[in-house]
Amino acid sequence: MNGTISREPHPVTLLHWLGYHMSDDGLESRMDKIAFTGRIVGVKARIRLIRSFDQVPTHQYQGYTLILDGEVDGLPRIGFRVAIGPKAHEQHGFRIDDRISGTAIPVPDRETEWAEFYKVSGLRLIERTQPDAPPSPTGGIARTIPRTGTSSPEA
Repeated sequence: MNGTISREPHPVTLLHWLGYHMSDDGLESRMDKIAFTGRIVGVKARIRLIRSFDQVPTHQYQGYTLILDGEVDGLPRIGFRVAIGPKAHEQHGFRIDDRISGTAIPVPDRETEWAEFYKVSGLRLIERTQPDAPPSPTGGIARTIPRTGTSSPEA
């Protein structure tokens, strides 16, 4: 190097600062809460497919996944995903361009969950910029889906 000090943190230092640590099994994430804030760019149904050895596959509606552009623990992030329950969506009626904040736990097993964060608490709607509108590919309010079941919600 030319003797200048890099302003970029070393990747291992950054991971340690974010609360990740090395174990015998490799890199593990922390289980304490992170703070997030951001603008919603997408609202997706959160569905879990259940497969049983002796049964036909079924599915459960677990709520929604919010896709956000904003900050996670003070660091800018684009397209991070936060899982919320159906009650949170009923209460706030989230839609594209809403600004929200809250705290959540990193998902421990990314193989079974599309969202990066879940178990949200302190969820706040900071700003709503779009009026109420029916759901569409470009926005609107996502309709309420059943909490559990084996069939898709009615259109």
